[in-house]
Amino acid sequence: MIVIVNHTCGNCNTVAIKERLCQTKATTDPHSMEYLAIALDLLQKHNLKKTKPRVAILRLFAETNEPISAYQIQEKIADQGINITTVYRTLEPFVAIGLIHHLASLNSYYRCDPQILNQKAKGHHSFAICNNCHSVNEFVDPRHSQHLANFTCHQHIQEVIGLCVQCSN
Repeated sequence: MIVIVNHTCGNCNTVAIKERLCQTKATTDPHSMEYLAIALDLLQKHNLKKTKPRVAILRLFAETNEPISAYQIQEKIADQGINITTVYRTLEPFVAIGLIHHLASLNSYYRCDPQILNQKAKGHHSFAICNNCHSVNEFVDPRHSQHLANFTCHQHIQEVIGLCVQCSN
C-alpha cells in the first residue's frame, strides 16, 4: 500500500512518499490506489516534485471518478491551505503529462482511466459525456492516429455528448 505522509521539516513543501503498511488514513479502493501509484510514478518520470498541493490534488482525483472543476477542487482541499491559483498551476502539468483531462464542455477536469494510463494507450482520448448525470466514459480509438499520420496535431478534443444507458431508460 502506498501511504502519503506529510514531510514536516519546515524547510520545504515536499511530501514524503513511503511504501509500507500503516495505520495512517489512506485510500483503500484498489482502483484509487492503482491510479495514485501510476500518477506518482508519472510525476517522477517527468521530474515533477511530489509537493503537498500535487499530492493533495492527485488524492482527490484518486478518490473521485467524476468530473470536477478547479473551484470544486479548491473547496475540497482548502483546509490544507491550497488556493485557487495553486490549483490551476498544479492542474496544468497534470493535463500536459496525461494524468487528467480537461473537459471543455463541462469546464471540469477528469482523471485518466487507470486502465488506459497503465496500458500507455496510444491514440487520442475521447469522452462520452452524459447530459443528464454528467457521467464520463473515456475511450481511446487508435483509428484517429491513422488519419492524422501526416498531420501535426497540437490539440485534440473529442467529447461526445448525449445520454448514458441509465439516463436514457
